[in-house]
Amino acid sequence: MKYSIYNTFFNDKDQHVGYNSMTDTFVLISNELYNQLFPCGEILNAEYVQEKLPEFYSELIRMGFIVDDKKDEIAVALKIAKQTDEDNSVYSIIINPTMNCNFKCWYCYESHIVGSKMPNNVLESIKNHINKVVGNNNGTLKQMHIGWFGGEPLLYYRSIMHPLLEYGWQKANQKGITFSSNITTNGFFLNNRMLDDFIKYNLTHLQITLDGNRSRHNKVRCARNTGIGSYDTIVRNIKTCASRGLSVRIRINISKETLPGVEDIMNDFIDLSLEEREHIRFSFHEVWQEGDYMFASIALLVEKFRKNNFYVLYRGEHGRSIFNTCYADKKSQVTINYNGDVFKCTARSFSPSKREGYLTRTGDIVWNEIYFSRFSPLVRTKNTACMKCSIFPVCNGGCSQQRIEHLNQSYCIFDFDDNKKTDFIRDKLSARLSAII
Repeated sequence: MKYSIYNTFFNDKDQHVGYNSMTDTFVLISNELYNQLFPCGEILNAEYVQEKLPEFYSELIRMGFIVDDKKDEIAVALKIAKQTDEDNSVYSIIINPTMNCNFKCWYCYESHIVGSKMPNNVLESIKNHINKVVGNNNGTLKQMHIGWFGGEPLLYYRSIMHPLLEYGWQKANQKGITFSSNITTNGFFLNNRMLDDFIKYNLTHLQITLDGNRSRHNKVRCARNTGIGSYDTIVRNIKTCASRGLSVRIRINISKETLPGVEDIMNDFIDLSLEEREHIRFSFHEVWQEGDYMFASIALLVEKFRKNNFYVLYRGEHGRSIFNTCYADKKSQVTINYNGDVFKCTARSFSPSKREGYLTRTGDIVWNEIYFSRFSPLVRTKNTACMKCSIFPVCNGGCSQQRIEHLNQSYCIFDFDDNKKTDFIRDKLSARLSAII
């Protein structure tokens, strides 16, 4: 037996924390016991554990901290990642009805195209694509998922989003395929009529962004034409969603300027019942353009939110893994822009020059070389730093988009900083413990 390469141990106050990224499990041990287990620092005294603590030794094997001498852990991790990417039991379509938006946020990476709207011929081509997906099903497809993105997808809800949502739901149900849907929206246009549709067609998850407290948000997210702030309208709409059993991930973009007022947001939702809070997830993200690393300050905020019975996603629980790779890494996923261009990743430019394929009138997708390069097995293994990293199974080396952009480069989404990796694990542990409490 040998010590797993996917183990991380670190000191946490009066104890040591062990984490295995392959099994995604934790072990908490006293400092005294840790010194007995690791008398030479990084090397586990396996013989001592086996002889003196046989039950604990068996637990370490069960939890993946100790593995068979012959086990090639890297090969196992790569095989799991490949199987996840190639899983064809779920087919996911992300649709951009428009690249226009009623807001103009300074940090948004999208190039909003005023007046852009999916034409009828593209709408019909998407219906044809859905027909091909469900019609060609040989029994392996179990679920179809449609996500809504943009631009602001609710700008043309009745003319584009609603007919496609209804169509996808109907076709999946006719074939006995489970249908689900989600939407990324600014939440300003939501109303009860839409929510009635969402419930009917199983659109159960929404992501809505708040850019700080009321004062800060209204400076950033005001209506493009009127300049009127949107905070109160969006908060009211989120509460309505929660009261009707729809799950909302509230993404809070945090910078040095917004950080002091984030607690105000919690107070604006404090009137929700415990049952309604079950449908709310606060998701904290540093504004990447500013480059600030604010883990310690944000971790204190996370603790306050959790103590008030709110569920919070931060660094650790955002992490993709080889068991749940990024949507863009999966072969059974497409992103269709309003003009019929096809992409994989929604976090990059939707310019025609960057497209990875296009949708034909008959609903087929013609892919180009960019698409095929994503799934080359060499792309994932090129970065030797990832292959040696103890948290590779939960980090997965970033996503395929990052791997393509850093081809033949040594890179790390944690900047090769062990402290940042440990913070990632600390937040994961904090989320687990708060769920138990």
